[in-house]
Amino acid sequence: MNYSSPLQLRDLPDWISEASAQYRDIPSYRLAVSKTVSDDDAASLASVGLRARRRSESGVIEASRSSDTIGETLTRTTQIVLDVANREDQRGLHEEGTSVDDRARLANRILRSWRSTVEGLPVIGPGGKVSMFHAQGRVLVDIVVRKRSGRIPSTQRNPQLIYLS
Repeated sequence: MNYSSPLQLRDLPDWISEASAQYRDIPSYRLAVSKTVSDDDAASLASVGLRARRRSESGVIEASRSSDTIGETLTRTTQIVLDVANREDQRGLHEEGTSVDDRARLANRILRSWRSTVEGLPVIGPGGKVSMFHAQGRVLVDIVVRKRSGRIPSTQRNPQLIYLS
């Protein structure tokens, strides 16, 4: 099929079928949720004053502490948070950037975030992200990783069937 001209709605099922043909055998996985923060990770986070807990329903590690300084202590905190995140998710992390827009500056908030990457590309979907906030005298951290526990049988639906109407 020639797609050099604009794609027509009626051609969408064929285009999706052709584009996704190379992905037919991508496996699906069951997600594993850890119930606690490991003793080593809890000790690492505690060394910079962060009290950590793991949310039982999602597996997210949340940590926080009081903080009136941003400088060197926050730099050390950032390194420890990234060390813990890298133990949780060995795929690698890429910094998305620091957000200090005018509203954030007014509220004394700074956000730094990192996304998991696979072969240099960001992981899409739930999980795979570290977020760190400094707001109103507190440091707040979220480490979100979705670990896989095993493959589950699955097959892709034929796009022709999805877009029939």
